[in-house]
Amino acid sequence: MLRFSAACPAAPGRLAVEYGAFFDLDPQHRGLLRVERGGVLQTAIFAPDARRQELAVAGGGPWQTLVTYLGEGVRHIAIGYDHILFLLSLLLPAVLFRKEGRWLAVDRLRPACADVLRIVTAFTAAHSVTLSLATLGFVELPSRWSSPRSPHRSCSRR
Repeated sequence: MLRFSAACPAAPGRLAVEYGAFFDLDPQHRGLLRVERGGVLQTAIFAPDARRQELAVAGGGPWQTLVTYLGEGVRHIAIGYDHILFLLSLLLPAVLFRKEGRWLAVDRLRPACADVLRIVTAFTAAHSVTLSLATLGFVELPSRWSSPRSPHRSCSRR
């Protein structure tokens, strides 16, 4: 997390920020921008195709932020193989059940669809809460806990 503050003598109408770290190493990398001014919080998401973000200093509104984050969240889940596999592992019990040593399809479509909707919604909400807590600085984990390339991880102990 990179934190900095700036004091501008005259508030500009728009604030432009460019970010390009790690995009050449990880095309799925995203940078999260959080700007707070006069008690108003604004956020934006940097991506390889959106390295420059412009924010109205007066405020873009919470609905615009929500729409941006929802779109990015759907994309995040859709391109993450681990997310898709985890969702599948949650969804299979909604459409299958085990009887006499065999997996069988559920009898009715409507309850299965309702279960799928509840599972996907719960997963999305839980993932959104954890990402929001991290983005807003309420939870900070050491990067070595979440980095797959950490030199501190080992598959075997001696």
